[in-house]
Amino acid sequence: MVIESKTNKLISHIKKIQTKKYSIIYNECFLETEKIILERIKNIKTILINNNVASKYASIVENFTGNIYYINPSVCEYISQASNPGEIFAIIDIKNPAKQSNRFLVLDNLQDPNNVGAIIRSALAFGFNKIYAINSVYPYLFKTIRSSMGYVFDIDYEVLTKDEFIKISSANNFKLYCADMLGKDITQFKNKYDRFGICIGNEGNGVSDEIRNACFETLSIPMLNNVESLNASVSASVLMFNLIN
Repeated sequence: MVIESKTNKLISHIKKIQTKKYSIIYNECFLETEKIILERIKNIKTILINNNVASKYASIVENFTGNIYYINPSVCEYISQASNPGEIFAIIDIKNPAKQSNRFLVLDNLQDPNNVGAIIRSALAFGFNKIYAINSVYPYLFKTIRSSMGYVFDIDYEVLTKDEFIKISSANNFKLYCADMLGKDITQFKNKYDRFGICIGNEGNGVSDEIRNACFETLSIPMLNNVESLNASVSASVLMFNLIN
Protein backbone atom coordinates (compact mmCIF):
# COMPACT_ATOMS: atom_id res chain seq x y z
CA MET A 1 0.00 0.00 0.00
CA VAL A 2 1.24 3.47 -0.93
CA ILE A 3 0.20 6.54 1.05
CA GLU A 4 -1.05 9.07 -1.47
CA SER A 5 -3.12 11.42 0.67
CA LYS A 6 -1.71 14.42 2.55
CA THR A 7 -4.55 14.01 5.04
CA ASN A 8 -3.49 10.48 5.98
CA LYS A 9 -3.33 10.06 9.78
CA LEU A 10 0.41 9.31 9.80
CA ILE A 11 1.20 12.24 7.52
CA SER A 12 -0.83 14.57 9.72
CA HIS A 13 1.10 13.29 12.73
CA ILE A 14 4.40 14.00 10.99
CA LYS A 15 3.38 17.57 10.25
CA LYS A 16 2.56 17.99 13.94
CA ILE A 17 5.89 16.72 15.29
CA GLN A 18 7.70 19.09 12.96
CA THR A 19 6.70 21.74 15.50
CA LYS A 20 8.19 22.22 18.96
CA LYS A 21 4.82 21.90 20.71
CA TYR A 22 3.93 18.47 19.39
CA SER A 23 7.47 17.16 19.31
CA ILE A 24 7.51 17.72 23.07
CA ILE A 25 4.00 16.27 23.56
CA TYR A 26 4.79 13.05 21.68
CA ASN A 27 8.49 13.01 22.59
CA GLU A 28 9.28 12.32 18.94
CA CYS A 29 10.95 14.09 16.06
CA PHE A 30 11.07 13.76 12.29
CA LEU A 31 14.19 12.93 10.31
CA GLU A 32 14.72 13.49 6.62
CA THR A 33 18.44 13.45 5.90
CA GLU A 34 19.43 10.06 4.49
CA LYS A 35 22.88 9.97 6.09
CA ILE A 36 21.45 10.75 9.53
CA ILE A 37 18.65 8.20 9.12
CA LEU A 38 21.02 5.40 8.10
CA GLU A 39 23.36 6.19 11.00
CA ARG A 40 20.43 6.13 13.48
CA ILE A 41 18.51 3.25 11.94
CA LYS A 42 18.84 1.02 15.04
CA ASN A 43 16.99 3.60 17.13
CA ILE A 44 14.31 4.48 14.59
CA LYS A 45 10.81 3.07 14.94
CA THR A 46 9.21 4.19 11.66
CA ILE A 47 10.56 4.83 8.17
CA LEU A 48 8.81 6.21 5.10
CA ILE A 49 10.19 5.60 1.61
CA ASN A 50 9.44 7.25 -1.72
CA ASN A 51 7.64 4.47 -3.58
CA ASN A 52 9.35 5.38 -6.86
CA VAL A 53 12.75 4.34 -5.46
CA ALA A 54 11.66 1.52 -3.15
CA SER A 55 14.16 -0.93 -4.64
CA LYS A 56 17.06 1.35 -3.64
CA TYR A 57 16.32 0.71 0.03
CA ALA A 58 15.50 -3.02 -0.25
CA SER A 59 18.40 -4.10 1.99
CA ILE A 60 17.36 -1.64 4.70
CA VAL A 61 13.74 -2.79 4.56
CA GLU A 62 14.83 -6.41 4.81
CA ASN A 63 16.64 -5.84 8.11
CA PHE A 64 14.37 -3.17 9.62
CA THR A 65 12.16 -4.32 12.49
CA GLY A 66 10.03 -1.18 12.84
CA ASN A 67 7.14 0.19 10.81
CA ILE A 68 7.67 0.74 7.07
CA TYR A 69 5.47 2.91 4.87
CA TYR A 70 5.69 3.83 1.20
CA ILE A 71 4.63 7.28 0.05
CA ASN A 72 4.23 8.89 -3.33
CA PRO A 73 6.45 11.80 -4.50
CA SER A 74 3.87 14.50 -3.80
CA VAL A 75 3.60 13.35 -0.17
CA CYS A 76 7.42 13.35 0.02
CA GLU A 77 7.42 16.99 -1.00
CA TYR A 78 4.63 17.78 1.44
CA ILE A 79 6.40 16.42 4.53
CA SER A 80 9.90 17.54 3.57
CA GLN A 81 11.36 20.74 5.00
CA ALA A 82 14.43 20.61 2.77
CA SER A 83 14.83 22.57 -0.46
CA ASN A 84 15.44 19.25 -2.24
CA PRO A 85 13.17 16.58 -0.69
CA GLY A 86 14.86 13.28 0.07
CA GLU A 87 13.69 9.75 -0.63
CA ILE A 88 13.64 8.29 2.87
CA PHE A 89 12.18 9.76 6.07
CA ALA A 90 11.83 8.60 9.65
CA ILE A 91 10.26 9.12 13.06
CA ILE A 92 12.49 8.67 16.08
CA ASP A 93 11.85 8.81 19.81
CA ILE A 94 13.72 11.54 21.69
CA LYS A 95 15.95 10.02 24.36
CA ASN A 96 18.31 12.23 26.31
CA PRO A 97 21.55 10.25 26.85
CA ALA A 98 22.20 12.01 30.21
CA LYS A 99 25.96 11.71 29.83
CA GLN A 100 28.33 12.53 32.65
CA SER A 101 30.80 15.23 31.69
CA ASN A 102 33.28 17.47 33.47
CA ARG A 103 33.06 19.89 30.54
CA PHE A 104 29.83 21.60 29.55
CA LEU A 105 28.41 24.52 27.60
CA VAL A 106 25.83 27.09 28.61
CA LEU A 107 23.79 28.50 25.73
CA ASP A 108 22.32 31.83 26.76
CA ASN A 109 19.32 32.74 24.58
CA LEU A 110 20.71 31.35 21.30
CA GLN A 111 18.00 31.61 18.64
CA ASP A 112 19.74 30.44 15.44
CA PRO A 113 19.13 26.70 14.91
CA ASN A 114 22.10 26.42 12.54
CA ASN A 115 24.39 27.92 15.18
CA VAL A 116 23.09 25.59 17.86
CA GLY A 117 23.44 22.55 15.60
CA ALA A 118 27.04 23.43 14.76
CA ILE A 119 27.80 24.04 18.44
CA ILE A 120 26.43 20.61 19.36
CA ARG A 121 28.70 18.92 16.83
CA SER A 122 31.77 20.83 18.02
CA ALA A 123 30.88 20.24 21.68
CA LEU A 124 30.93 16.47 21.24
CA ALA A 125 34.14 16.65 19.21
CA PHE A 126 35.89 18.46 22.08
CA GLY A 127 34.38 16.33 24.85
CA PHE A 128 31.73 18.76 26.09
CA ASN A 129 28.96 16.20 26.50
CA LYS A 130 26.50 18.37 28.40
CA ILE A 131 24.66 21.52 27.30
CA TYR A 132 22.54 23.74 29.54
CA ALA A 133 20.20 25.61 27.19
CA ILE A 134 18.73 28.80 28.67
CA ASN A 135 15.81 30.16 26.60
CA SER A 136 17.51 28.76 23.51
CA VAL A 137 16.60 26.80 20.40
CA TYR A 138 14.61 23.60 20.74
CA PRO A 139 17.10 21.16 19.20
CA TYR A 140 14.89 18.41 17.79
CA LEU A 141 13.61 20.19 14.69
CA PHE A 142 14.85 20.01 11.11
CA LYS A 143 17.43 22.81 10.93
CA THR A 144 19.18 21.99 14.18
CA ILE A 145 19.18 18.24 13.55
CA ARG A 146 20.62 18.77 10.07
CA SER A 147 23.21 21.29 11.23
CA SER A 148 24.33 18.96 14.02
CA MET A 149 24.51 16.07 11.51
CA GLY A 150 22.36 14.06 13.90
CA TYR A 151 24.74 14.43 16.85
CA VAL A 152 21.96 16.17 18.76
CA PHE A 153 20.89 12.66 19.79
CA ASP A 154 24.27 12.02 21.42
CA ILE A 155 24.44 15.04 23.70
CA ASP A 156 22.83 15.70 27.08
CA TYR A 157 20.77 18.80 26.21
CA GLU A 158 18.96 20.23 29.24
CA VAL A 159 16.45 23.04 28.76
CA LEU A 160 16.05 25.37 31.74
CA THR A 161 15.45 28.98 32.77
CA LYS A 162 18.13 31.47 33.70
CA ASP A 163 17.17 31.34 37.38
CA GLU A 164 17.26 27.55 37.38
CA PHE A 165 20.74 27.52 35.89
CA ILE A 166 22.11 30.12 38.29
CA LYS A 167 20.75 28.05 41.18
CA ILE A 168 22.42 24.90 39.82
CA SER A 169 25.66 26.77 39.15
CA SER A 170 25.79 28.15 42.68
CA ALA A 171 24.97 24.83 44.30
CA ASN A 172 27.69 23.03 42.33
CA ASN A 173 30.27 25.82 42.45
CA PHE A 174 30.61 25.79 38.65
CA LYS A 175 33.74 27.34 37.16
CA LEU A 176 32.37 29.31 34.22
CA TYR A 177 34.12 31.13 31.41
CA CYS A 178 32.62 33.59 28.97
CA ALA A 179 34.01 35.61 26.08
CA ASP A 180 34.28 39.38 25.92
CA MET A 181 36.46 41.75 23.90
CA LEU A 182 37.92 43.16 27.13
CA GLY A 183 38.71 39.76 28.65
CA LYS A 184 42.04 38.00 28.96
CA ASP A 185 43.66 36.81 25.72
CA ILE A 186 42.63 33.16 25.49
CA THR A 187 45.78 32.21 23.58
CA GLN A 188 47.81 33.32 26.61
CA PHE A 189 45.49 31.75 29.18
CA LYS A 190 45.84 28.30 30.74
CA ASN A 191 42.78 26.60 32.21
CA LYS A 192 43.61 24.73 35.42
CA TYR A 193 40.24 23.13 36.09
CA ASP A 194 39.08 19.68 35.01
CA ARG A 195 35.42 20.57 35.56
CA PHE A 196 34.31 23.79 33.93
CA GLY A 197 31.76 25.36 31.62
CA ILE A 198 31.78 27.88 28.79
CA CYS A 199 28.94 30.38 28.35
CA ILE A 200 27.95 31.22 24.78
CA GLY A 201 25.80 34.31 24.40
CA ASN A 202 23.01 35.42 22.12
CA GLU A 203 24.01 36.09 18.50
CA GLY A 204 23.24 39.80 18.79
CA ASN A 205 23.59 40.69 22.47
CA GLY A 206 26.17 38.28 23.83
CA VAL A 207 26.06 36.76 27.31
CA SER A 208 23.41 38.31 29.57
CA ASP A 209 24.47 40.22 32.68
CA GLU A 210 23.09 37.58 35.04
CA ILE A 211 25.09 34.78 33.41
CA ARG A 212 28.17 36.98 33.02
CA ASN A 213 28.06 37.71 36.75
CA ALA A 214 28.09 33.96 37.42
CA CYS A 215 31.34 33.58 35.44
CA PHE A 216 34.64 33.71 37.30
CA GLU A 217 36.75 34.51 34.23
CA THR A 218 36.21 36.51 31.04
CA LEU A 219 38.30 35.68 27.99
CA SER A 220 38.84 37.36 24.64
CA ILE A 221 39.57 35.86 21.24
CA PRO A 222 42.26 37.90 19.45
CA MET A 223 41.22 38.90 15.92
CA LEU A 224 42.97 40.69 13.06
CA ASN A 225 41.87 43.00 10.24
CA ASN A 226 39.43 44.98 12.42
CA VAL A 227 37.05 42.03 12.77
CA GLU A 228 35.01 42.70 15.91
CA SER A 229 33.06 39.49 16.43
CA LEU A 230 32.68 35.88 15.33
CA ASN A 231 29.72 33.63 14.69
CA ALA A 232 28.53 32.02 17.95
CA SER A 233 29.43 28.51 16.81
CA VAL A 234 32.91 29.62 15.72
CA SER A 235 33.50 31.42 19.03
CA ALA A 236 32.35 28.34 20.93
CA SER A 237 34.76 26.12 19.00
CA VAL A 238 37.71 28.47 19.55
CA LEU A 239 36.98 28.66 23.28
CA MET A 240 36.55 24.92 23.67
CA PHE A 241 39.71 24.07 21.78
CA ASN A 242 41.88 26.53 23.68
CA LEU A 243 40.58 25.64 27.13
CA ILE A 244 41.29 21.91 26.76
CA ASN A 245 44.80 22.39 25.40
